Amino acid sequence: HLDDPRLSKALMYREHAAFLFEARLRVGFFTHHFSYLLTSAYLNMWKSITTILGDPSKDKDYQSRFQIFGLPRGYWDDNVKPLKKVRDDLDVAHYSMELDGIQSVEGSFGAAAQVCQTVIRAYVASLGSRPQLGPEPRATSAAAQLERQPDRQERRIDEL
Repeated sequence: HLDDPRLSKALMYREHAAFLFEARLRVGFFTHHFSYLLTSAYLNMWKSITTILGDPSKDKDYQSRFQIFGLPRGYWDDNVKPLKKVRDDLDVAHYSMELDGIQSVEGSFGAAAQVCQTVIRAYVASLGSRPQLGPEPRATSAAAQLERQPDRQERRIDEL
């Protein structure tokens, strides 16, 4: 399963989100960098989730794909949709947030991390028993490099 391009891409986004979130500790709390790192981390967590579940702006099956992976009915509405609302309503992708928005993103980051972990685990568990989802995302050079380092990718899955 470690050669799955969708999984590799999702794990890279998740790992980058964790890196950005931790990098906030190296900058001042009251700087713009602190806020930008937070919103970038949230956005990468969202990308990890939607790499597997589908992106509402691109994938017609985004509200049902989670069921293929064994997640419960209503998972999208109960768990993923609130994260999308934060992403969209607070303009996370554009760094135009006010202090209240930044606090909302920070308050929902834990939920995003939990959803990401659940989605990746469900996807890994479903590999080999799921129908084909259509074209797999193309592996980036970093993903191709990870595929040549399966022990590192196994560690990343185990960390979830």
